Amino acid sequence: MWLQVVLLLDSAALVALGALLIFAPAQVSALYGFGELPLAVHHLVGLWGCALVTLGVGYFIAATNPRRHVVMIQIGIGRGVLELLLGIWHVASGVVTLSQAATGMIAGAAVAVADTVLYPRPPVLTAEDEAEAVAGEDSGATAESESG
Repeated sequence: MWLQVVLLLDSAALVALGALLIFAPAQVSALYGFGELPLAVHHLVGLWGCALVTLGVGYFIAATNPRRHVVMIQIGIGRGVLELLLGIWHVASGVVTLSQAATGMIAGAAVAVADTVLYPRPPVLTAEDEAEAVAGEDSGATAESESG
């Protein structure tokens, strides 16, 4: 259940940020302290927004059944780690300031940690569960041999 909550929150954040990048790139740029960007850059920012919206839709779908859509959780972990590493690299090399990169770095790390901790694992079967499964298989085999 908690994984579904994390996926839905991440989905909402990505769709919202993606929509802002598509429809208000200048305002997002100003919010993050990048100042005025050339108009042609707005196209690239809008394309990034399209990717975020579609990724957010994928997380929404994954929240409906995390075990079935486990690849989206793996993508979320990878995305979070890459966002953190990119932020560290760009701050260290002076491309951006820490205040400009902090939101992405924190969000990336939080998503990677949450998705990893909450990652769907196969259920642990007790000896009793296994005995019931074997008994069920045996009775199915007996019923098949009797009908055949």
